[in-house]
Amino acid sequence: MGKKENYVEDYLVKQCKKEGFLVYKFTSPGTNGVPDRMIITDNNVFFIETKARGETTRKLQNAIIKQMRKEGSIVFVADTREEIDDILKIYSLKKKLPLKDFIKEIREIKGINRRDLAKKANINHTTLFRIENGESNMPDIKILYKLAKALDIPYQILIDLTIENIKDGPHE
Repeated sequence: MGKKENYVEDYLVKQCKKEGFLVYKFTSPGTNGVPDRMIITDNNVFFIETKARGETTRKLQNAIIKQMRKEGSIVFVADTREEIDDILKIYSLKKKLPLKDFIKEIREIKGINRRDLAKKANINHTTLFRIENGESNMPDIKILYKLAKALDIPYQILIDLTIENIKDGPHE
């Protein structure tokens, strides 16, 4: 028998506090199936549904999560501490790194070389090289979307980092 759901949820709360993220128990009176936790970081709000290892979301939870995502919410489901670490690392790195370094770091964490990521994202290898080397501080939104999808991260993060590049001024 595996660990209970609160094993993962309690770990999430501890790690969020350690990172300086706000974390709240998310409840919606009269609506069952909402994710367990709402996390607020630097300009980001996202939700995490925690499960015991190997458990999956119920039918109602799937419907609620689908509806939330359709409306633009970022919702994760995690059943291990490692998944919690992976999710929080994305947002922790976002606070610390510019776009070029963020993409490279996430790519390396996920064990993908540059050429394979470009192929998976269906973009030109040279385009990815230019982004990771800071030669392209304002990539096309379609490129950002394809990279986010290939890296399995919310595309809003890459958009936010691109906006930060613009605010910081020209780097070329």
